[in-house]
Amino acid sequence: MPKWCIYLRQFLTDTRRSIFSFRWLAAALLIAGAVLAAVLTDSTYIETMRYFRLHGGTLDPLFAHTVMAKALTNDMLLACLPIAAALPFSTAVIEDVKSGYIKQFLPLVSKRSYAVSKLSSCVLASVLAVAVGLGLVYFGIYAYHMPLQKAFELADEQRAAAELFGSNLQIMLRCLPAAALWSALALCIGTAGMNKFLAYISPFICYYVLVIIAERYFREVLVLNPKNYITASGDWGGSPVVISSLTALAAMLAAYFAITAKIGGNADRSGARYSDKPIKLTERKKLRLPRKGILGDVSEVLTAARVDFSSWRTGPRIILTFAFTAILCFLLSNKVTTFAYTYGTTTQMFEPFVWTFGDSNSILLISLMLLLLFSDMPNLSAGVPYYLIRMKRRTWLLGQMLYMALTTIMYCCFVLLVTMLISMQNSFPGNMWSETAALLGYSGTGQRMLLPVFVKTLEMSTPFAVTGAIFLEMLLYSLLVGSILLLFNILKGRAAGMGAVLAFSLYGYILNPQTIMTLLKLPDYLQYRANVIMGWLSPLNHATYHMHNFGYDLLPTLTQSNLIFLGLIAVLFVLTLIAIRRYSFSFTSGDSN
Repeated sequence: MPKWCIYLRQFLTDTRRSIFSFRWLAAALLIAGAVLAAVLTDSTYIETMRYFRLHGGTLDPLFAHTVMAKALTNDMLLACLPIAAALPFSTAVIEDVKSGYIKQFLPLVSKRSYAVSKLSSCVLASVLAVAVGLGLVYFGIYAYHMPLQKAFELADEQRAAAELFGSNLQIMLRCLPAAALWSALALCIGTAGMNKFLAYISPFICYYVLVIIAERYFREVLVLNPKNYITASGDWGGSPVVISSLTALAAMLAAYFAITAKIGGNADRSGARYSDKPIKLTERKKLRLPRKGILGDVSEVLTAARVDFSSWRTGPRIILTFAFTAILCFLLSNKVTTFAYTYGTTTQMFEPFVWTFGDSNSILLISLMLLLLFSDMPNLSAGVPYYLIRMKRRTWLLGQMLYMALTTIMYCCFVLLVTMLISMQNSFPGNMWSETAALLGYSGTGQRMLLPVFVKTLEMSTPFAVTGAIFLEMLLYSLLVGSILLLFNILKGRAAGMGAVLAFSLYGYILNPQTIMTLLKLPDYLQYRANVIMGWLSPLNHATYHMHNFGYDLLPTLTQSNLIFLGLIAVLFVLTLIAIRRYSFSFTSGDSN
């Protein structure tokens, strides 16, 4: 059989495998759902349909096309596109390698044809999924609203409808090379790291990293912002489709080299993780543990913590956690930085952190990222049995606690650093409030934007002092969350630990004064009493800066809140030390990264 026939059969097999799958259907539905959600959450659409249902009549003949024009450039679709593009076939090489199928298949075809087939099938499946998803939702929205719209009466209306349809079609066509770009990037990164989760999530992370760099540092460099590939905003000096297609070709070329490099090495392609390998003799010599005295116990604790930190290199979980945290910081601080950019004002370098994490909801979202960071605690990698026969359970657990405390400190410092970096182009280091803070506080704009910018904060403190207080509260609250997770992981397992943290977070969210006032339908004159009661009962309110006593009310002071946090953390640590005595160790799963 000629080589081209073998390649054609391989390509058809891969294409059938990629398109006729649940993941391809999920990608198409995700695109359609993102556009539909953008339509249904648009305020203009909601008000127009509400008026139509109440008063009847007919809709504007251009209504459906106008609604789709806004939805196709909505941030919801732009953010879902990288995820949907990665779903259909970006893990094909990983599945072939880890299942061993590639050992039987490669003798029949060359590495080059194998890589080209996987790459072309991956890109084709993603492009088709995006095209089908967009086409379905466009047809559905137009079919639903067409009977409600009045007929065209003027030639100008028909011409405007044709132009609007053509503009929407151009936007949908620009989505296709973007889908090719993200699918090739997912295949490249996933194959290089041999990790399915990395393949699925890496395009989303790359998308937001580029958005952060473009919107915070290089607003004039249009090609750097992936949003512009679809919206075509600004003066490109060329076709956005051509530029995005060239970028997609570059990503496809990188994916091709990644595939050929991964399948061109040694025959062992089992995908075994580093931590599943036995500990070498040289490593055992390095990790000999002293057995006597206080110094020996301290050394054992430090060794256990060092082993936990060494697990960071065995999987993408840690990288993904910090990447998601950076994206979350960008999204949460976007109101402040966008306000400063719009009005041409500067910010003090700590102000984005202060106005973002002085709010309880922001602290809650950031603390939930610890579920991913500490999902493997207690660490039961392949080397743990070696340590447990050479140290006491108590010292091993203290090492786990030290690891958790140090990691939480690093995590909170990372949050502070990222929040500073994404706004550093328009900030100054002086210990004084900026013009942006004055505008947000004294004009009431901060309250309307749901930012915790209070006049009492501006008049009674300085940026350095407020930043230190908020950082300490966020750190203690995060340590409390980590302590709850560790305790319930040891008592009932990892599912119970995650459930306990989610329940604790829900408890703090419900005990928000505004939430209580709304749920119980309390009158406004009880607002102060609700603030005081909830300020003392909710740990999340203890971590919120403006929910404290600054000399004229009955709320807890910062010192009292910090002492409460330290007391709760100490109690949880003692309970964890007691629980470890009855903990049943199981090492069947190896490293959990």
